[in-house]
Amino acid sequence: MQNRTDDRISKFLKTACEIPSLDAAVKKLLLLSEKEASPREFAALIQRDQGLAAKVLRLVNSAFYALGKSIVSIPHASALLGTKTLKSLVLSVKVTNLMKKAAAGLDPLVFWRHSIATAIASQRLAQLVLPSMEDDVYVAGLFHDAGIALLAKHVPEDYTRVLRAARSLGRNLACMEEEFFGISHAEMGWSLASRWKFSSLVADAIRFHETEISRWTLTNPQDLKGVGVVMFADVIAAHVGLDFDGKAPGLSPLPQAPSFLGLEPADVEAIALALPSDVAEKESILMPQDAVTA
Repeated sequence: MQNRTDDRISKFLKTACEIPSLDAAVKKLLLLSEKEASPREFAALIQRDQGLAAKVLRLVNSAFYALGKSIVSIPHASALLGTKTLKSLVLSVKVTNLMKKAAAGLDPLVFWRHSIATAIASQRLAQLVLPSMEDDVYVAGLFHDAGIALLAKHVPEDYTRVLRAARSLGRNLACMEEEFFGISHAEMGWSLASRWKFSSLVADAIRFHETEISRWTLTNPQDLKGVGVVMFADVIAAHVGLDFDGKAPGLSPLPQAPSFLGLEPADVEAIALALPSDVAEKESILMPQDAVTA
């Protein structure tokens, strides 16, 4: 099964689509994280890009992190938050490069909001059930629909038809993509995550977030929880009106979380209620309008 999936993706990439190269600074950052670099090394790399450093500092000093004191330098932020959190912050800034132009009926700002919303909800859920992996699931949430951006960019006319058909028929988008292209956006995103050498948890969360739990091929309990967190965070984001295609908030009660996550309904409700303001805060700092219209 794995080889057939790889073959389908490779064939599609050769004929219609291309995985973008990773930003040079981010590539170096990920290489450093693989080598368990020190916070000082991370800080030195980030400081080379003044615009990036400024946005990271604004994020660190936002109410989202509630540190209670002003952080005035990247080395200070790195020492306080650690390299994994710093990496997720850098990726928050850089992810807008995938969404610079509207394509296939997608509003790039709405799509960005959904990505950030899923990342934030993933992080908040992980703080409750998987605290050691909260930064990894944040990254997974941030990139979970990256395959949509790739398909929208490279096959815009065909993808517009697939999107419209899925909406009008009430069909699952990933299933429609598989019927039309032979692969889904989840598989495309998984290919991107693998090419960019993200962790296995991040890659698996992207790959399985549209798949029924009974079909997951995961054996590690930690990975199972991590993928479940991202999948449910995606549901929460859509429910509160932060879906990638701009659907209105759901009127029905919030769907229940997978039982294996062990989440309390009150905790889930609190995350959902706070999510729109959390996203608005990050938007005010990162200002993706500039990025998507550049």
